Amino acid sequence: MVFRRAARVILRAAAGLEDANPSLTLRKRPNRPLLKRSERPSISIKDADEKEGVSLVTSENEQGGAAIALEFVDDMMRKDRLDANLLGIESLLLLTKVDTVGNSTATIAARAVFGSRRGYNEIYEQVTRALEFPDDLCDAFTGRHAQRMRSHALTILANSLEILLKHDKNELRAIMHRQGWLLEGNLLTKLLSELSDSEIRPHDAHQAARCLNTIITISSEGKARAIELGAPSIVSGSQRVGYCCHS
Repeated sequence: MVFRRAARVILRAAAGLEDANPSLTLRKRPNRPLLKRSERPSISIKDADEKEGVSLVTSENEQGGAAIALEFVDDMMRKDRLDANLLGIESLLLLTKVDTVGNSTATIAARAVFGSRRGYNEIYEQVTRALEFPDDLCDAFTGRHAQRMRSHALTILANSLEILLKHDKNELRAIMHRQGWLLEGNLLTKLLSELSDSEIRPHDAHQAARCLNTIITISSEGKARAIELGAPSIVSGSQRVGYCCHS
């Protein structure tokens, strides 16, 4: 039933629809009641086409669908069950895919990833925890779960950075300034470590490269820090691995 509700919410969000039957959406939890429509975070997005001078405003249905989907993700992230956390982060991954849900919904989700939307702090915290969790300190089962969570988190971070880079560079710069962890050594070290392991985990290395590319494109500070950590040699090494093993 949980999967059916999740699939229904996500698919309707992707179609820009609101769920007409509340009994099939989320169940209320005593310690965290669901937000009423009037209490949900206010979301207003403009996607401008500079070439044609056209500005499209997200429809109310798209906003409502994105809010419902993110509320579901946040609810799953708050649970203390590994399967619920995995379902939540997989749903969030879907919401950051522009080709699947559209630019407006993906932009809303990207902002939630960086804690820029009131009421979705658990999403931001869970993504950062997944990136930093050391799977080598876990038992075999938990370690595999940590690897999947980290892989999804890397893709979510890469998608979200690219979405905001295309949507509004100034907004992304402001987020980076506010969220210091994006430019701190720990994250950059982690991304470079993933690149170093490109022969073992090529998918994760690719997502790490996407993250680094956006960070150094938008931030001179991030670029300087990455160079200090040896990014040029690590990137060159991962390219050689790609040419030899995955071309």
